Amino acid sequence: MKHYHWGLILLSLIFLISVGCSSDGKQTPIAPNQDSNPITDNQDDGHSVMVSGTFEIDPVNKTISNVIDRANEVHFNITGFLGGNFRFFIENITGQIWTIRLEIENPTSFQVHDVRIIYVDMYGKSVVNYDGFTNLFDPPGGAPINPFHYFAKEYPNQAFPVGPGATDDELLIMDWPSGAAPFVTYVIECSLGGNAEEPIKISEIVQLGDITPAGGGKIITCEIDDWQDDVSGATILPNAFNPTALPMYRYRGTNKFMGNVINLSGVVPGDYTVWIQASSPNPGSVGLWMPFTVTVADTLDDAPQFNYVPYSSPDTVSKGIETTLNGSAVDDEQSIEYWWE
Repeated sequence: MKHYHWGLILLSLIFLISVGCSSDGKQTPIAPNQDSNPITDNQDDGHSVMVSGTFEIDPVNKTISNVIDRANEVHFNITGFLGGNFRFFIENITGQIWTIRLEIENPTSFQVHDVRIIYVDMYGKSVVNYDGFTNLFDPPGGAPINPFHYFAKEYPNQAFPVGPGATDDELLIMDWPSGAAPFVTYVIECSLGGNAEEPIKISEIVQLGDITPAGGGKIITCEIDDWQDDVSGATILPNAFNPTALPMYRYRGTNKFMGNVINLSGVVPGDYTVWIQASSPNPGSVGLWMPFTVTVADTLDDAPQFNYVPYSSPDTVSKGIETTLNGSAVDDEQSIEYWWE
């Protein structure tokens, strides 16, 4: 088993083992300690593991029990860091869709950011409402990237609240097909001393265009958020449509990116998963992925419709025009606005 600093052991003793129901309201009872952040051996590119393990779901009694794997160092277990302050509650079951509320309490004064739970093994189940996928803390032999949820998304800079009673929760919605095992193996990690350095969110994915088996293509736009605003690479992984990763281009002065998916392989009608991958120089080894679905229509009559009319510029346009994604152009010198859909 991996050995840890005595400082970590002492830190683990600081954390209270609290049990019981969650707090009704989110609060920050005491000021965070910014000068005495915990240090652990389990760090990777500015991230530290808070706790990891496996929980088991009893589908008959509708209960969940935590099974901490203390022997397997692959899972980076530092079980005393959170201890009884990580709790789970079954909220709803509809068919094979399960909704589980995950709650974390931080009873200390240590300020951590970008706390997230990474589902490193779902044992045949799948996460429906993921915030993204990461390659961080991926155990050898597992999937190269895994889904995750952030906590404290409603707090400024995703700073987790501090002090006894300071909790935050997230919903895990998962698809549990027949035959899948009742376990979920997880890693809960955070960023110490400030926010994470890699891109944290890919959102607002929009598709414009049509794809049929005969060809065609789509313009793909999205937003990529990074605390340092230094996204250095955004790529579309088109899978069935093209074996080559396709670059995305940034709209200057924004967090919006644009790329293309083109049917170069005669893909038959159906729904296909395509990925957007984002990275930044610091740290370069940690990436962010987000999947989306591209539909290949049987004919153009069945293709998705969108309201887009190409913009036709006026006869005379002076210099200084700045274009934006929403279909507008602003002439800074003449205060003239042009809009299109």
